Amino acid sequence: TVNISENGSGILTVSYLKNLTTGGTVNVTGGSSVYFYNDTLLLSTFNISAYSQSATVYNSSITAGSIHIASDAATSASTNLYGNVFTGNVTYTGNSITAPIIEGQYGGNSYHGNLTLIRNTGAMYLTYGYPLILTGNLTVDSDTDDPSYKIFSSGAFIFSGNQNSNVYNLGTAPLELFAIQVSKSGTANVTLNAPLHIQYNADFLNGHIVSSVANPLSVLHGASTTGAGNNSHVVGVVSKTGIEPF
Repeated sequence: TVNISENGSGILTVSYLKNLTTGGTVNVTGGSSVYFYNDTLLLSTFNISAYSQSATVYNSSITAGSIHIASDAATSASTNLYGNVFTGNVTYTGNSITAPIIEGQYGGNSYHGNLTLIRNTGAMYLTYGYPLILTGNLTVDSDTDDPSYKIFSSGAFIFSGNQNSNVYNLGTAPLELFAIQVSKSGTANVTLNAPLHIQYNADFLNGHIVSSVANPLSVLHGASTTGAGNNSHVVGVVSKTGIEPF
């Protein structure tokens, strides 16, 4: 096993580290800059928070029961995450009003588990140009719909894998995704437990989106849908804003 702990004020770099026995921990609750790259880690928990300048995790495979990355409200520390495969339940918490959490800027991330996004303040730019792949549930908690503090950017959000996914919105801000793709395996579906708004495109390859009157799929003005057929479509309620075909 591997155990890494840091709560000081220096720079922590972990690169090309590979461990083959599950059970260790990464617990970083300090430091100026934190870097994890080209690592393969089998852990119980992976936690990074309270960094003062930056945290960057890229091109790594991280497996853990709990993966949590949180920016610090007291600093303008930046957070960059790209090219990773996360296996386990992941939570991102945005606390910095001056520095966003940026996900997918130089390469997409894959999440084999549930993804929870908590925006306390500041911006969180997920799908920042590259797709995000998720096999589990998506939970979003944000109380502002100010576009300056949005959560999702211009990449595609891909629902994948052979297990059902659920979408939840615990905050008061509308849940909007730029583009989604339903690419489930077998009979797996995506169930909306909150209204979901699509800004650009909803692409259907395999699996259904299950919606309702209370929790519809909303295709916004200028947005479209593609690929829908017998194997992939909306089972439930769709709303459309605008006059263009969809």
